[in-house]
Amino acid sequence: MKLWVGIFITSMMMLGLGIGYIANKLYDRSVRLGFITTLLALIIPVLLFMIIIYVYGIYQGGYSIRFRWNE
Repeated sequence: MKLWVGIFITSMMMLGLGIGYIANKLYDRSVRLGFITTLLALIIPVLLFMIIIYVYGIYQGGYSIRFRWNE
């Protein structure tokens, strides 16, 4: 696996961790607001990862579903 894939996955995890930290601070104000932010901490990194992998696959040859990890 290429180094940039590992760095990218780690950065998505750190983004989720950062949003989760903000959500933890928001639970003191409102449980509902903290819960919504916690959901965003799960959804935003996953969606960003899927979108970027999709665009990268199209850029590499038009087959976004056939992403090649071992090139």
